[in-house]
Amino acid sequence: MKDVLQVIDEADSREAFISSQEFANLRKWMQVNIERVDVVQTLSNSQSSIVANAVAKLVKENSFALEPSHEHQMATCLRDCEIILRYITYALLVGNPSILDERCLNGLQETYIALGVSTTLMIRAVNLMKASVMALIDNADLSTEAVSYFDRVVISLGGEEPQPLWKQLVAIGNQVPEKEWAKLPTDLSRNFEHYMYGAPREE
Repeated sequence: MKDVLQVIDEADSREAFISSQEFANLRKWMQVNIERVDVVQTLSNSQSSIVANAVAKLVKENSFALEPSHEHQMATCLRDCEIILRYITYALLVGNPSILDERCLNGLQETYIALGVSTTLMIRAVNLMKASVMALIDNADLSTEAVSYFDRVVISLGGEEPQPLWKQLVAIGNQVPEKEWAKLPTDLSRNFEHYMYGAPREE
């Protein structure tokens, strides 16, 4: 709505009708927001399975979570996974993480520490939900935005900020012995499709 009012204000200041370019920009803005609403609706409709699957995987990975002494931690985890996912959908709907920061993350880590709830378990649960959500979103930009909100939660819980993909690739490359790198063809960059798919080789 802010963008629509802005266009009206700008046209009014010129004492002119809205231009064709401004209509095109509005059409694009509306289309993006329709996709945003559709994505949020998909996540809202799937929230039960997203949370349930995350908690089920968490329990499978940590069998001790079923012990009576950890019952309150799992109850907190289940409840807060729902809350965290709900506020992430709110942030995604408006395209702004401030609602997530102000209403959900403020003091969250300190609360868990005070209650004796493992932040490590919560961080893992959040990352499991993130993986499920990524599989549900087809729009690359909105998927990236949603991931940034999940990562924001992880950081607020004391987790490390995820490394960019290129850094992850460099780290993986550093683990490969030099003798293995030496086996690669010297013309790999030029003839990548030849080695991968059998395309004609360029000289």
